[in-house]
Amino acid sequence: MLEPGAPVYTPPSKPVPLNNMLNWWRWQPGASWNHPEGPGSSIEGREHHPVVQVAYEDALAYAKWIGKRLPTEAEWEFAARGGLDRKTIVWGDQDVPDGKYMANTFQGHFPDFNSAKDGFEGTSPVCSFPVNGYGLCDMSGNVWQWTSDWYRPDYYQTLTAGGAVVRNPQGPADSYDPADPGVRKRVQKGGSFLCTDQYCIRYRPGGRGKGEASIGASNVGFRLVLSPPFVYVDQRKHGIGSIGVLCQAAVAHLDKSPNAREGQKRVLDFGTHRRLSAVGLSIGFAERPVSARPLIVEEFQPELIVLDIGLPKMDGFEVIKRLRARTGGTQPIVIAVTGYGQAEDRRRTQEAGFDHHLTKPVDPKEVMAIIASVEN
Repeated sequence: MLEPGAPVYTPPSKPVPLNNMLNWWRWQPGASWNHPEGPGSSIEGREHHPVVQVAYEDALAYAKWIGKRLPTEAEWEFAARGGLDRKTIVWGDQDVPDGKYMANTFQGHFPDFNSAKDGFEGTSPVCSFPVNGYGLCDMSGNVWQWTSDWYRPDYYQTLTAGGAVVRNPQGPADSYDPADPGVRKRVQKGGSFLCTDQYCIRYRPGGRGKGEASIGASNVGFRLVLSPPFVYVDQRKHGIGSIGVLCQAAVAHLDKSPNAREGQKRVLDFGTHRRLSAVGLSIGFAERPVSARPLIVEEFQPELIVLDIGLPKMDGFEVIKRLRARTGGTQPIVIAVTGYGQAEDRRRTQEAGFDHHLTKPVDPKEVMAIIASVEN
């Protein structure tokens, strides 16, 4: 009879060959998040440690319950690097800069003796080590973290085969591990307290782990992300097009004209704002021709689109048609902006599938009210 349980790290009493993980892992019936090492163990005294023994489905269910989500592998790695470019490790290029340990990994002789020079033999309390450039801690070591991506070793090679730059990859459509065919796996990132250059150096941001989605482990946890509304603003004239930033939202601003300044000031008066670059996406596509922007909308999949349907060389009705024809994913809220607002405009935009219709010059309060409805 099958009995629920999970793998538990169990250091051997002497050096062992590293070609068989069963030399330091055991299957423990009854192991769970609140009994990490099995019956008789507990999380008492570890309340500030990352939760472990969580399967992918468990993490997904928790994310749904709390109103967040698991990050993609690309999002996770971008966040882990903290703004550093092409560095070997989260904090730079040296494992132990000036003799200071920067993460909870394994020191000593793996897997039988952990000298714990970093201060910990097992998991450590969250944020026991310095944060990265984005203020995030434990992006290296401590516990592996689930991402939403299926695992395929050839995914990125396939993506880049055509030579094009890939923006914000969302992961493959299925899973395949040639070392374990038939077992569906998800990508794990960050490494754990068991990572060592004697066996595993995947605590580096470019490292990839993999795990069967239905099984946790005593060195596997997760973190969640919260997506702000992603607003796409496309207009080069007065009114809504002059909005370059929006309160509590990320905006792709395509208006560089001088008359944008007043509109920006009006919106900034609403309080805290966040530019597109603050959520890790490039604003470089603002340079693309207007005719290419329907493709941009599909590429970035915003939650809210503010679209001037009268832009030169751009058919707003064609954009909405392509958006509504998409299958899968969440349909964005699309606002049509016109310069007149007669009944005929409203009828056409409603029939075309727009959710709202605004007339220039647009009062930013109207837009903020719609954004509030997205956030709620």
